[in-house]
Amino acid sequence: MENKPSETLSDIRRLMERSSRFSLLSGYSLIAAGICGLAGVWQAHREVMQWRMHPGGEHLADRLILTGSLTLVAALALGYAFTWGKVRRQQVPLWDAVVRKVSIHFAIPLFTGGVFVVGMIYWGQYQFIATACLVFYGLALVNASHFTVRPIRMLGLMQLLLGFICLFTGYNLICLMLGFGIMNILAGWLIQVKKP
Repeated sequence: MENKPSETLSDIRRLMERSSRFSLLSGYSLIAAGICGLAGVWQAHREVMQWRMHPGGEHLADRLILTGSLTLVAALALGYAFTWGKVRRQQVPLWDAVVRKVSIHFAIPLFTGGVFVVGMIYWGQYQFIATACLVFYGLALVNASHFTVRPIRMLGLMQLLLGFICLFTGYNLICLMLGFGIMNILAGWLIQVKKP
């Protein structure tokens, strides 16, 4: 039985989109990153409360930097594992031209933000670290969204909005919880439900 012209065009469009967009991002990657984000914020809250009760102890900034670093490593490792699992099930190469584009467009703003945050830590300017993390993560997502699934752009814009709210309100932990935790989980759920 021959394909109808409209079905053939749909097949061609699907193949073209697959070749120009990384559509194998696992929603579970973002859900796992969101859970890591929530755990990291919870631990940071505990560190702040403990420091307030015993202010003469360890330097709070060092403990928060360690918590943030461990959270980032865990989120990246789980995100990679879930996406790698999905790619393997689809039996397609993980490191093709589209993945390289996504990785480069995501990594440049994220690396820039990391250097900026390290500079703020170096100079002892801690008050805007949460804002910088949200803003640079948002920029990285928006930048990479040109080559991946649609919910990534919305997630990036929400991170930027939360970064600006954080900048002017100072609600660092709440904005981090919403951005790195809840928004990642919602975006991951949306990706899993829509199966783009």
